[in-house]
Amino acid sequence: MMRTGGLFVAVILLAGCETLSVHQYSLSSENTTAIKNAVTAGRISSIAVGEFIAAAPGRFEMRCGMNKQITTPHQTPFEKYIRDAFIDELKKAGAYSLDQIEAGKVITGYLDKFTFNSDSGSWDIELVITFKSGEFFTVSESYPQEDASCEHTASTMVPAVQELIHKIITHPVFQSKMGEDEG
Repeated sequence: MMRTGGLFVAVILLAGCETLSVHQYSLSSENTTAIKNAVTAGRISSIAVGEFIAAAPGRFEMRCGMNKQITTPHQTPFEKYIRDAFIDELKKAGAYSLDQIEAGKVITGYLDKFTFNSDSGSWDIELVITFKSGEFFTVSESYPQEDASCEHTASTMVPAVQELIHKIITHPVFQSKMGEDEG
């Protein structure tokens, strides 16, 4: 009997994990519009985005269920996935400029949390945004799902990141700091 149990475990381990890939980030028209409106209203100007680091750096996959992995496209670390998505949104809205590095309009990010909570059925993300001046604020996203299947979870990472970015760009500290001259 013990031999059969060991054989079963070996077969499971040899079978490997199914990998579910997250989609490439897609721009949010709501985010683009919010950024353009803030620029037009003078609440923010163009900015540069510095490095995003993470509490668990370099992670690009997470276990889902017994034998599935959710992974980002091209094994991009979660912190880079969010940074690149944020830059894409700013570029689309015409609010991204490397010229702002000299002017001090640079933000960086610290990804403190990036998980899928299977108990609550939500993506839970926490990101600290820091300005060159040292001021910072934290945004948290708990993106709920009715369907906690691994396939659905993989497909909802993009909208969870879109919501996180929306919270960054509409945060009062972000809008006030990005409207100031820090140079």
